[in-house]
Amino acid sequence: MRRTISLVMVAIVIASSFGVVFAVRSGTDGVMYVTSTQVNSLSSHSPIRIDNDSDFADTAASDGWKGNGSADNPYIIENYDINGTDAGYCIYIGNTTAHFVIRNCSVHDASGNSWTYYWNSGIVLYEANNGVINNNTAFSNSGSGIYLFISDFVVKDIWS
Repeated sequence: MRRTISLVMVAIVIASSFGVVFAVRSGTDGVMYVTSTQVNSLSSHSPIRIDNDSDFADTAASDGWKGNGSADNPYIIENYDINGTDAGYCIYIGNTTAHFVIRNCSVHDASGNSWTYYWNSGIVLYEANNGVINNNTAFSNSGSGIYLFISDFVVKDIWS
């Protein structure tokens, strides 16, 4: 068992030098699970700030996101590498009832902002309902990976 863990760790170190980010967790069955995201396959994006439903529609249109914000056709924010240095967030969504999905993103280094509603976190949902956060990687944020505040009906699945 020790040898297997050592070999897995060596493979992770080697692959990390090629731009792969790994998340490791132990399952309830005692098995170690490793997932990876190829960082190079993600598009670099500046921090995203959405503060109401019309702002969501405008940002989705300008960035070319799929969806229209309805329950049957949520906005899709995906495949981004977002550095939140000095912004205080990587993705901030607030004051919206639009349906949305944030998936396959790498959110990191959120820092440098102590203003209200930023919290130096990778993903911040503030009074944002009806969201799904799936298969994202959050690391090196000075606050949290995900920060939820008064946000109902949010499903989260993140490794950080």
